[in-house]
Amino acid sequence: MFGWSIKNLMHKIDSSYCIMPQKAIFNKNWNFMSKLVSIIMPSFNTIQYISEAIQSVLKQTYTTFELIIVDDGSSDGSVETIKSFNDKRIIFIALEVNHGPQYVRNLALSKAQGDYIAFLDSDDFWEKDKLDKQINFMESTKTPLSYTPYMIVRENARGGGYRPRLQLSYGDLLRSCDIGNSTAIYNAKILGKIQSGSLRHDYELWLSILKRGYIARCVSDKPLATIRLRNGSDTANKLKSAILQWKVYRKIEKLSWAKSFYFLVCYTFYGLRKHLNYRKT
Repeated sequence: MFGWSIKNLMHKIDSSYCIMPQKAIFNKNWNFMSKLVSIIMPSFNTIQYISEAIQSVLKQTYTTFELIIVDDGSSDGSVETIKSFNDKRIIFIALEVNHGPQYVRNLALSKAQGDYIAFLDSDDFWEKDKLDKQINFMESTKTPLSYTPYMIVRENARGGGYRPRLQLSYGDLLRSCDIGNSTAIYNAKILGKIQSGSLRHDYELWLSILKRGYIARCVSDKPLATIRLRNGSDTANKLKSAILQWKVYRKIEKLSWAKSFYFLVCYTFYGLRKHLNYRKT
């Protein structure tokens, strides 16, 4: 119907995926510590995990940051937990009613003053040298958008690791999202402030950057973040994710039905391989 055989389709999928060893060049003499990083952390009923997330930021060896936490009407005591942290670099906004992820992320973004915008979900956490390595890399290479390998935790059980591709173009990202939200940082001085999307919030953001012709690059060959897959979360709900993915192709990216079908097949293929066979790092 579309001039593609299953064999050719699988060849297109496999040939587009290539893992290469990453040897990032870090300039130890680079004066990058003066660059302010704005870290956006949405919060909603994650009292079990949010202390670990905040502590992982406060323990960073890179200290020039502001942590912007917006609580979206939590009812589990998350607000009290957040308020227990006494650090002048924390900016906290507590909403009385729930507005949803897009509103919360973009509200936090509106308060951001940083040269760089980073993201950390309130149930994930970072390694202590994440910002140090990532900002150094981005300053040295003038990379506008970067991401890192990450570890996976399922509820309270540590799983495998995921090492993404070395670099990503717009077409690559349409086939598979290798960027874990809690690993990503973009340069706001180069790109400006970019709001989260309405359907797949962070994914739409990355697409909007790469659609402008930029290339995203992976920092380090070691995991610098841990992402938690919780039962019922959007990340763990594969059917919901597939439906939203289709809507992104058709409604946001304005792709044809045929192209949307092709990219959804690719996305499903990569997703199955990612979640069933995490590469050990």
